[in-house]
Amino acid sequence: MAVVLVLTTTGLAQSGGVDMTKTAPQSVAITEEQNGQTFKVRVGDEAVVTLAAAPGLGNFWQLAPLNSPVAVLAGTERAAIPPAMPGGSVNHLFHLQIKSAGTVALHFNLLSVRMPGTKLSTFVVTLQAE
Repeated sequence: MAVVLVLTTTGLAQSGGVDMTKTAPQSVAITEEQNGQTFKVRVGDEAVVTLAAAPGLGNFWQLAPLNSPVAVLAGTERAAIPPAMPGGSVNHLFHLQIKSAGTVALHFNLLSVRMPGTKLSTFVVTLQAE
């Protein structure tokens, strides 16, 4: 029995009913060195913003409220910066899910529990989603 494979030029490569022409969602890493920059992302991508702080000194990063449908905060985490020591520096990771096309500016403030209301530093990046 002969098996015949027919390829078409419609632009859709399908496998098991899945459109293979679309690329998989990406994770875009953003670090403190990229303050002020603009990043191109796609709907479905994840942006991970990593900012260092010293919680032993009472410092922590906070994302300003997002008033845009473009991105939502999907979660946060902290990871110790080696050498890991109690009260030592940590990276604050902010996971943002890109939900719709458009532009959104992300504003982060480094705050201190010892000096309420005082911004020690700011970090701003812009996401342009397609």
